Amino acid sequence: SFFAEITAGRHPNEMIFLRDGGKPWAKNDYVRPLASAAKIAKLPEDTVFYSLRHTYASQSLMAGMNVQLLAENMGTSVVMIEKHYGKFTKSARRQQIEASVPKLGLETGGVVTIGSRQQA
Repeated sequence: SFFAEITAGRHPNEMIFLRDGGKPWAKNDYVRPLASAAKIAKLPEDTVFYSLRHTYASQSLMAGMNVQLLAENMGTSVVMIEKHYGKFTKSARRQQIEASVPKLGLETGGVVTIGSRQQA
């Protein structure tokens, strides 16, 4: 609904986000507003859009987002997501397994990892 509202009445080829006065953003027009927003949010001074993109990707995967959906949202490929963020999918997968595995009413106190028993 947000995008429908801000693009109402515009031609499909028009830019979505415009500067005050209706002009498109130039290459580096984002630098000062991003620095200001980072300061307000108490982010590091060297915050750049790439770091926000990286945070979005890693946090999404750790929360269990589907890799295909994330790739589509970021405008990239599943291969790129797996290559650069694979460690987060492994972590999220482990968390999801542990959270959703049937408990079967078994006690958990005496569980020992195979190979960790001490020799008698």
